Amino acid sequence: TITLSTHQGWQEVEYFANQANLLIENEVAGGHNDLIIGTEYTDHKVLNGVFNVANGGATNCVTPGRGANSSPQANFCGIGPDGNAVSNINELLGRQITRGRWDGDWQVETVSAYVMDTHDFSEALTVFGGLRWDSFDYRLLTQNNALEVTRYEYDDSFWNGHLGVTYRLNDAAMIYASFATAADVNGGESDVGTSASYGGLQTIGGEFRGGSPERSQNWELGTKLNIFDERFLLTAAIFQTTKKDVFESASGGYTPEGTGNTGENRVRGFELGLAGNITQAWSIQGGLTVLDTEVLESAANPLNVGKTLANTADFQASLQTRYQLTEAFAFGAAIKHKGERYGGQPDTAANYVTRDDGSFEYSNTVPSYTVTDLFAEYRFNPNLSLRVNVNNVFDKDYYTAVYRSGAFLYKGDARQTVATLNLRF
Repeated sequence: TITLSTHQGWQEVEYFANQANLLIENEVAGGHNDLIIGTEYTDHKVLNGVFNVANGGATNCVTPGRGANSSPQANFCGIGPDGNAVSNINELLGRQITRGRWDGDWQVETVSAYVMDTHDFSEALTVFGGLRWDSFDYRLLTQNNALEVTRYEYDDSFWNGHLGVTYRLNDAAMIYASFATAADVNGGESDVGTSASYGGLQTIGGEFRGGSPERSQNWELGTKLNIFDERFLLTAAIFQTTKKDVFESASGGYTPEGTGNTGENRVRGFELGLAGNITQAWSIQGGLTVLDTEVLESAANPLNVGKTLANTADFQASLQTRYQLTEAFAFGAAIKHKGERYGGQPDTAANYVTRDDGSFEYSNTVPSYTVTDLFAEYRFNPNLSLRVNVNNVFDKDYYTAVYRSGAFLYKGDARQTVATLNLRF
């Protein structure tokens, strides 16, 4: 059956950013050089709370409980005994909604400085690189049901950078390689307070003890080729992202308890893309991505090592085709496919069940899906055009993700038609 529930959070966001860049272009060592020096200031504030929701409607079913409430519970079911949607589904819950108190007040203030340089050593060879320094002040206030406020504060700074090279083999082909680093701070998710499993601020032994930023390293090697008399662009790349010092939750769920910077994950992949014109009127573009994900280290649960990451599809692909029937009218279609994946906590192994013989099977499966979209556009004049999109034209039931515990799935959008009128003036 399908039970009805309510997501009842509210959020107020304030974001201020100021960036200043200095571009210096000149000729150095016989080649063109672009140097960018910049600074950035950001102040990001997010106030989170919940709406008070009282369901005044009459329950119409009994379902098994969940978690601590494991006994059967009176509930609201959207599907009747005959398998069809109940007739009064929009009024069934009888909701009464009022705005409730805030429960999390999050703020990160950051000052950054960076330098980026690109140098053409020849018409074929270009090298680029950069460094960035970030210094931030973090503040989190949490408020419980007794209106008790707890304050967490800390500050830190770190460096990141990137380095890459491109080489043009000829007028139709080039290859490139790049390496980059990134960092995620403890408590970087603004809307989850101290829920460590969801990226909230993590504590150890009931106390906040800082923690180093999570560190990511990414490398990529690829090529771009103009083929078939330069009517098509073919792109291909292999890449790897390794994330170290991952914050791990000690027990999952909404607990703030964690084990500090004790996890390590890796994603390896391959991507292929193609775009171009079959004829002057008919164009296509498409691509595919293949991923191999793995937990490399886990102090919270050593059995997770070697398992695939949660909510990550091994394969996904898309293809779009467009036909310009007249100078004013064009139409087309797009197909999107995403492979099977498994639920679980972010940044750790997918949920699995261990068999008696020691083998395991992934659980909380999100089925693969393929969705087809249609579109058409008509240009009345250079300044006025109309575009109509019919998304999920076959009204396919599909799911985009599963909740960490497997309690529910996130359903994809049903068929929808969107008309957009564009006016330039």
